[in-house]
Amino acid sequence: GNIVINGNYDANRPILLTGSGTTIDGFGTVTNMGGVTISNGNKTVQPSTNLTISNGNFRINVGLTVSNYGTITLTRDLVGLNAASTWINENNSTFNAGGALLITGVLIASASGNKVNYNRAGAQDVKVPSGSTYYNLNIEGNNIKTLLGSIIVSGNLTITSTLDADAGFNYNLTIGGNWNNSGTFLEQLGTVTFNGSGTQNITNTLGETFNNLTVNKSGGLLILNQNHNVTNILNMTAGNIDASSGTLTLGNACVNEGTLVYTTGTITGKFKRWINTTGSAFLFPVGTSANYRPASITLNVTGFSCGALTA
Repeated sequence: GNIVINGNYDANRPILLTGSGTTIDGFGTVTNMGGVTISNGNKTVQPSTNLTISNGNFRINVGLTVSNYGTITLTRDLVGLNAASTWINENNSTFNAGGALLITGVLIASASGNKVNYNRAGAQDVKVPSGSTYYNLNIEGNNIKTLLGSIIVSGNLTITSTLDADAGFNYNLTIGGNWNNSGTFLEQLGTVTFNGSGTQNITNTLGETFNNLTVNKSGGLLILNQNHNVTNILNMTAGNIDASSGTLTLGNACVNEGTLVYTTGTITGKFKRWINTTGSAFLFPVGTSANYRPASITLNVTGFSCGALTA
């Protein structure tokens, strides 16, 4: 039948949930070493749930589905017993992953307002969910959290530990909401794309560094709240960038002047470009919120080697 834990369940045997179409509810803790096993029948975690399951894995049997509408915190692993074992984070739910998250099985985390937190006190892999899409994604805990593939975050990405795009594969990130980083982002050689239809913010008090940055917005502004740097390619496909609170820099000093791929859009505020070649035009797509007022600069200076120009 249904299970409700409003206190502390503590034993050295697993809880076996065998009912078909039954529910999980409560605001307590499960501290048994055996963990919880969904051994038969699909389960629904009720919206009122706020359960912590520690010191044991949470197992989903072959082909079964757990639909989470509440808050579940695991300090160990979420284990799928075959490729069809499925965890669904439904609207406005929260899943706190303190261990491995479905090395085998399906994670569905695209529902509106839901949040997945990777908060292990150690290294952790970030699973590629169904459709490659998270809604809100938090990178917490400590040590390095490594992408296992390119992902889409249709809501907000928050980093308080370290997120690694994986130097071996250089995975990409697509962000539909805000970027909040008070930890570390290891950008590697991948691309970060902002494609939300409303206002989006990039916040990092130390300044953010992207290898490739693509702005492809159907509406709203991409607001830079500090100084940020694109070391390789800035691709302005659609949408305006507000750099009035900080400078957007393209290039990596004299090492790499960077490349601007421009289709449309305006940068308001300061745009700085590194230049180490002469005889070529360098576009500065600057202007106001209402007007595009670009500059195209060609340097023909004898003996010129490297420098930076800000519009």
